[in-house]
Amino acid sequence: MEDLSPQLRIVIWCRFRLELGISLRRALDEYFNSESGRDPKWQHWWRSQVSQSSATFLDRDVSDVTRLLFQVFERGLKGEPILAILIAMEDDLLEANQAELDQFAASLSFKALFPLVLMLMPAFFLLLIGPILRDIFQGF
Repeated sequence: MEDLSPQLRIVIWCRFRLELGISLRRALDEYFNSESGRDPKWQHWWRSQVSQSSATFLDRDVSDVTRLLFQVFERGLKGEPILAILIAMEDDLLEANQAELDQFAASLSFKALFPLVLMLMPAFFLLLIGPILRDIFQGF
């Protein structure tokens, strides 16, 4: 887990822009021209919206959250108010992101066990057995 999910990133971006009074079309245009908006799925969807083609993009293999977000943005581009929906989606995505982070943190202790066993345990074993081996070899 390196960053926020792309869905959460675009929802936060658009919500802040809508709260500033910027139109959704302009907010999405700014997002896709920034470094954050380089995801090919999102770029393809945005190009289909800009060209006003009825995209069959929603039939492709995308997550349910992404599909829902596409539909919300399409409603917003048609002029329907979506700020309340974006705020609710942001809360849901933040909870999902937090759950993913908690799951990742819980798995770290198990993942850290392997380097401990493979690297440190042999060294501790030599520290414990070393003096005994030295005494045995000095006795012969």
